[in-house]
Amino acid sequence: MAALACINRVLLRAAELDWESASLDTLEEIKDRLEGATPCASHDGAALRGTLTALRSATSRLNAVADVMKTPTDFSHRMPVLVTSASAIVGQVAKLRNGKH
Repeated sequence: MAALACINRVLLRAAELDWESASLDTLEEIKDRLEGATPCASHDGAALRGTLTALRSATSRLNAVADVMKTPTDFSHRMPVLVTSASAIVGQVAKLRNGKH
């Protein structure tokens, strides 16, 4: 999953910069939730397309924020947006997993 790879990249970059924040713990929790996600097999086609579109959009926002996070200042300013985008992805994945889209 692209979102999981993006989160891992941000966590590694934060470690390289020695940047610490409670937001990293939140991001780790989101990562754990995404790693355990398994989509439900039964889906309504139109609803599934809508959920996948929302998931792609949230993943694009996550990647856009992560791409500009290169310095500790970037992390300080952009981490809240990144966590919000990652949380949106968890919500969309939960819909897929539970078949409630």
